[in-house]
Amino acid sequence: MNTLKENILPQKLNLEMVAAELELSHLSPSSQIDTILYHHREGTLTLKSRVPIDCNAQEVSQGLEECYQSNGDLVLFSCGESRWIKTADEPTILGSAFRLKASHIITMTFIFEETEYYSLDDPGMHPESLSYSFEDIYVEKADLNVFLEKGAEEIPAYANPASEHFAPELALAVKLHRALRIENEGRPNLNMEANVDIWLRKNIPGGSVSDSQLKRLKAIIGNGKKIYPNQNKL
Repeated sequence: MNTLKENILPQKLNLEMVAAELELSHLSPSSQIDTILYHHREGTLTLKSRVPIDCNAQEVSQGLEECYQSNGDLVLFSCGESRWIKTADEPTILGSAFRLKASHIITMTFIFEETEYYSLDDPGMHPESLSYSFEDIYVEKADLNVFLEKGAEEIPAYANPASEHFAPELALAVKLHRALRIENEGRPNLNMEANVDIWLRKNIPGGSVSDSQLKRLKAIIGNGKKIYPNQNKL
């Protein structure tokens, strides 16, 4: 970013300005947002909210209690200490965020004072999603400068909204595989399908993954049973 241009930019850039600085004008508006959110989820670009937080919250590190109802639906409950967080004019950072079909961004978590929290439904104490309009979200100029100086890593074609090979469900499956199989975020006492269910409900806001997609993702990740060399010997 040249000095003259940098001096013109405001301290807080809205998503349209960020898209322009990332030279995404050749994409549709929705694909521009998807690209920005991809970099945010990868931890290379920080999105902040103008909307003050005023809710009961629990630290993500304390986990959630999982309970399956008789119909098979998974319900998540708070299982740690909670606190009321009221941020007033202090900024919050979005957790892993996704775009809804409408002009809104939705997330299950937020980061305040370097700690990530679930927003809780009080008094039910269930985690609830946070919804923001595009106008509510901004990027600090300093954060954008750091991102541009480092250079954006090339987005794989399957995860790139600008690519003709863009496959969002495949991109989600890869993220699931990395989280559960490589980074071991799942619970060892549960099978892989149950861990897929729990991870998606904790990380992907309700309604973003349909029942049919959930079924396919479970099939892709599988149960992870090992096949030993002598198992298939005649």
